[in-house]
Amino acid sequence: MGRLVKAPQVVATTTRRRATVIGMGRLQAGEAAETTTETTETTTQTTAGDTYLERVAKYIPAEIIAFFLFANNLLKQSLTEGVDNAAPTMAGFNVVHVGVALLVLSWILTPIYLYRLREPGDAWKLNAAIAFLLFPVWAYAIEGVGFRPILQFDGHFASIILGAATLISGLARPSAPTPAPPVRDPVPDPVPDPVPDPVPDPVPDPVPDPVPDPIPDPVPVPDPGPGPVPEPPAGPRTGPGRP
Repeated sequence: MGRLVKAPQVVATTTRRRATVIGMGRLQAGEAAETTTETTETTTQTTAGDTYLERVAKYIPAEIIAFFLFANNLLKQSLTEGVDNAAPTMAGFNVVHVGVALLVLSWILTPIYLYRLREPGDAWKLNAAIAFLLFPVWAYAIEGVGFRPILQFDGHFASIILGAATLISGLARPSAPTPAPPVRDPVPDPVPDPVPDPVPDPVPDPVPDPVPDPIPDPVPVPDPGPGPVPEPPAGPRTGPGRP
């Protein structure tokens, strides 16, 4: 149990699951293929913080009030020991003025002190704010000398104010942090059977080159056979005895 109010905590739980997928291997070989897949699922759960009575007790700045009570009793004793018709002093300072300075100093130190006490998981900001508001109520209830220039002390009024403030302070409850949505890894699809390599078509026989037709024999020219010898053409005759 810490000194400051605890905020509700979000606890994350991670669950791992494994699955085995069995499929067919290559269709030609007929082998079985086994594949193992792993999935992760994260769930969150919020734990309860401090109860009402625990918050009431922790909101009271007990350490600062104890210091203020001790110093305030010394100031009150100086007031009763003062000389008549003279302002009581302490080390040459007016006791009432010292009481006002003590009140302001203790009030400012309240959130600073609680900040130094913070631990992981503490709602220290809310705790410091409530304690800062409650301190002047407690300071007035113990008849703080610093309130004399501001408000006259009344024991009945102080008791009512202190009781009401203490009861109301317990209603201030730190809110739980917004849990992150559960993280769930997508379930992988089963490994499909490997597609066999297609069987290539047989290579067709090469088409032979067409055989060229043989060169045809030349067509024989018919022999006309022997015929009459043609006579030479007629021309002028020359010779002896001829002109």
